[in-house]
Amino acid sequence: MAVAHRFNYSVPEGQKFIRFEDWVSTLSADEQAEFRAAKQRQEDYRQASIDSGDMIRDFSSVDPNDPTSQPVYVWRDEETARKGKPFDPIWKDYWNRYLAETGIEFDIIETEIK
Repeated sequence: MAVAHRFNYSVPEGQKFIRFEDWVSTLSADEQAEFRAAKQRQEDYRQASIDSGDMIRDFSSVDPNDPTSQPVYVWRDEETARKGKPFDPIWKDYWNRYLAETGIEFDIIETEIK
C-alpha cells in the first residue's frame, strides 16, 4: 500500500512564515555557496528515489498562495517510506539551523493511500 508524506510547518505565534530559500539568502556568500552545492546533492538523492520508482512528488494539492504548501511525497509502500532517501549532511545541518533560528516546527504527516 502506498504511503503519503505531507509536510506541515508550524510558525510561532505572532511570527510570519519565513521560507527556507529566503532564510538562505541571509547567509554569507560562502555559506550560500556551500548550501547550493549541498542542495544539489539533496535534490539528486530525491531524483534517484523518483527514478528508481520508490516515490513520486504529487503537486496536485499545492496552494500557490500558501508559502507553507509543499508537494506530497508518495512512496510506493510502507517499507520504502520507512527507509526513505538519503540526506546530504551539510544540507541537513542548514535545514536544522533554519528551523532553530526561525522557531518553525516541521512535521511529516504520514497516511496510507488505499
